[in-house]
Amino acid sequence: MDPASTEKAQRKSDIFCDQDADVVFVSSDNVLFEINSIHLNLSTSIGLARDSNASDDGSDPILLPESFDVLEVIFQFIEPPPLSRNYLQPAIMDMEPTLFFRVAEAAEKYVVYSALGICFARMGILVTEYPLDVLNHSFLHGHVDLADRAARESLTQSLNDVAIKLTAPDLLRRFIIYYSKYRSMINTDNDDGTFCPRLAARYQAYQRTQRELLSKVNAETDECYCENRGSTIVEAVVGIRNCLPKFRDMHIK
Repeated sequence: MDPASTEKAQRKSDIFCDQDADVVFVSSDNVLFEINSIHLNLSTSIGLARDSNASDDGSDPILLPESFDVLEVIFQFIEPPPLSRNYLQPAIMDMEPTLFFRVAEAAEKYVVYSALGICFARMGILVTEYPLDVLNHSFLHGHVDLADRAARESLTQSLNDVAIKLTAPDLLRRFIIYYSKYRSMINTDNDDGTFCPRLAARYQAYQRTQRELLSKVNAETDECYCENRGSTIVEAVVGIRNCLPKFRDMHIK
C-alpha cells in the first residue's frame, strides 16, 4: 500500500475498531476498518483475502476502492451484528437508492453471501423507478431474468441517460439494437396512412415519459379521431413492448 495513503487515513470506523482484529482495510476516502479475518473466510468468497505481500501480523492495511459509506454497510454483512445493533444487519430495503446500488455492486464484487439475496430482492422492487441502474447491474452480473425486465422498463428513458448509465461491457451496443427493434415495431404498428399532429404529440409525450402532458394534447372535439385512438396509446405501446424479443436474445453481429 502507498505510505502516503496510510498517513492520510486518520479516522477509524466507529463500528469496526476492534483492537483484536488481524486485518485492516482502508476505504478510498481513508477510513480504517479493523476486521477479524475469520469472518472474511466465512462470509465472503473472493476479493477480501489478505494480500500475499501484506505483513503476517496484519499491520499492513489493505486499500479498497470503495468509499467509507459503502464499506461500512458491507462489513456489517460480514461480521455478525452485535447486541448494540439488535443483532440486525443494515436495512437494505430502506436504503437511499444511490448508496444502495454501490453497496449491491460491492456485494457482488466480493461475493458477500448474506447481502446478495436482499440486494437482488431490492433490485426487483426498484426496476420500474431506476430501470437503467438495475439493467446495468443485472447485465454485468448475469441476472438475465432481471435484465430482461429492466431492459423493457428502460425503453422510455432518455438516450442521454442511457449513454451515461449503461457502462457494463457491450451493454450499450446491445441496448441500442434492442431499442431500434422496439422503434421499428412501433413505427410499423402505427403506419396506417393517417397522421394527426395532436396524436403525434400525445405519442411523443408517452415515449419521453412526460405522461403529465398527455391530458394537454387530447383532441379538441368529440368528433376527432384522435380522441378515440389516443385513449389507447398507452395500452398499445405496452402491448408492443411485451411482444419484443427478450433482451438476452439481442445479439451483436
